[in-house]
Amino acid sequence: MKQSFTIPENCTTVTVEQIENKLIATFEAKFEPKDGDFVKSPYNGIGIFQKRNNEDNCIVYCYINKNRGLSVYENDSRCNYNALTLATESEKQQLLDALAKDGKKWNAELKRVEKLRWRAGEGEKYFVCREGGITHAYIESFDDNDDRFFETGNYFQTRRQSQTAADRINAIFAENL
Repeated sequence: MKQSFTIPENCTTVTVEQIENKLIATFEAKFEPKDGDFVKSPYNGIGIFQKRNNEDNCIVYCYINKNRGLSVYENDSRCNYNALTLATESEKQQLLDALAKDGKKWNAELKRVEKLRWRAGEGEKYFVCREGGITHAYIESFDDNDDRFFETGNYFQTRRQSQTAADRINAIFAENL
C-alpha cells in the first residue's frame, strides 16, 4: 500500500516510525526565534535574538563566544540565522553570568542590555545631591523616597560620587548666570 503526504513548509525534520501495524509520521517545525529569545549558534556562541537582517544573518542584542573567553559583544550581526537553536537554561545562564561579569544585565521587559547599578541594602547608607549642590546621606529603607532617588539616578555609593555629580550640576547652572 502506497501513502503520500505533504510536508509542511516550515518543517526541518520528518520522522516516520512503525508501531505495530501503524506508521506514525512526526513533523518537527523549523526553529523560528522571536525577539528576546536566548539562542545558540553551532559555532560556540550564545546570544539574545533581536531580528533577522537578511536571508542568512541576524542581529542579536548581545553575544558571547566561548572560544574567545566569554567576551560580550553587543548589537552584533555575526549569527547565521538558519543555524540557530534555542539555548538551554545552562547556556542562558552562561550568557547572563558573562554579562554580570562585564557589569551588565539583560532587561527582558525592555529588551535591552543595561548597566548593573549598585543599591544599598536595608539599613545601609547612600548619598544624594540636594538643592544647592549639597550632598546628603540617607539610610536605605526601600520606601518611596529611596525608590525615587534610585530610579532618577540621584543615588550614590559614596559621598565623593555624589559630590562629583553635584559639581557637574552646579557647573551647568553656572552657565546660566
